[in-house]
Amino acid sequence: MHLLATTDVLVVTSEKFDLLLRNDPDLAARLALVVVDEGHLLGEGERGLRLELVMTRVRTIAPAARLLVLSAVLPNADDVAAWLDPARPRLAEVHWSPSQLNIGVFTWKGSKAVGQQGFVEYRSGDADHAFFLPYVLTRHQLRSKLFPLETKDIAAELALHYQRLGPVLVAAPRKASTATVARAVRVAADRADIVLGADDSGLVPAGMRAHRDRVIEVITEYAGADHELVGLVGHGIGYHHADIPEAIRQELEKAYRAGALRILAATSTLGQGVNLPAKTVIVAGIHRGHNDRLSVRDFLNTAGRAARPFRETEGHVILVAKTEQEARTLRRRYIRLPRTGDRLVDAGPAVCRPGARPLGPGTRGPRRSRGSGIDRPRRRHQSRRLGRRRGPAAAGAARRGGRRHRR
Repeated sequence: MHLLATTDVLVVTSEKFDLLLRNDPDLAARLALVVVDEGHLLGEGERGLRLELVMTRVRTIAPAARLLVLSAVLPNADDVAAWLDPARPRLAEVHWSPSQLNIGVFTWKGSKAVGQQGFVEYRSGDADHAFFLPYVLTRHQLRSKLFPLETKDIAAELALHYQRLGPVLVAAPRKASTATVARAVRVAADRADIVLGADDSGLVPAGMRAHRDRVIEVITEYAGADHELVGLVGHGIGYHHADIPEAIRQELEKAYRAGALRILAATSTLGQGVNLPAKTVIVAGIHRGHNDRLSVRDFLNTAGRAARPFRETEGHVILVAKTEQEARTLRRRYIRLPRTGDRLVDAGPAVCRPGARPLGPGTRGPRRSRGSGIDRPRRRHQSRRLGRRRGPAAAGAARRGGRRHRR
């Protein structure tokens, strides 16, 4: 408490801040400004409920304190502003970005018998098609089937293609998928005789090799010398998820920042709030489980790992589709959205609704039109009835007033 009494700036999680407010009554009187980063976390179930309660507590016990909510993917920012201050809602939006983010869907076209061309269809206006060749891969009939065919193999080939531009982050939907993709990258690199991170002489620079050796030492200490990450890291490849010991995860992140790891497969552990120097993000799957599909809001958050401001001036985000039908679905859900500053058609669950308690995860969300992948609002009387139900912040039955994309 002595440290708290002599501190002018606190950087804490919402859970820790709630604890401090409960245990130190004098803290509320000293609050002048509360900045809530990643404000879209209001829509994250139990954690969103905690965040909403903390914000409500601040408004109640420290009414003179200013409350500033920051988010790049907050879907209904105007509603949140009205919820924070119904009398005088204040919303500031910035649509400018110092870097260009090119978002597209990869798919195959052509005859299976003579070979197919894999190409990336970028969002209209993202790439200069007069100078950009969209065809990036070719596949042929291999014995009884085409190769690459599986998502992991396609993602691996794309990662090898785009790593020539800079570091690649492969966003995998599940923990096991990260290791599967990393192994596929290793196999593809060996098959193509590619040495990741090599200079013009074909050798890996000494500094880069030293970074990799450091990671290998930590992996050996915590997981053993026979762990598969040892061999992968030695080739400039890694994978990252929550079950990996924290010490290893930290070394993997350091090596990736230093450029020693050219390709890193990861789950959402690196999908939010981590400033990594990724030039390209490859989304290798959107299905995280039964009836659990990547929301548009989470996709935009993951896409934001590419072309981070002040690190890159341009970046790529590639969604992987195995068929043209799947590509159409991905384009409809994630790509064919209004440009920055306009409202999104479907950006996942709404965050809150002024004048009513946001709904909980047990509440039924909006209906979907059959086969469209687009949320369709319920009838007005249904929305009013749902709005009176109690529950934590962030639910899909709030007013679908629109989505804002400020990346």
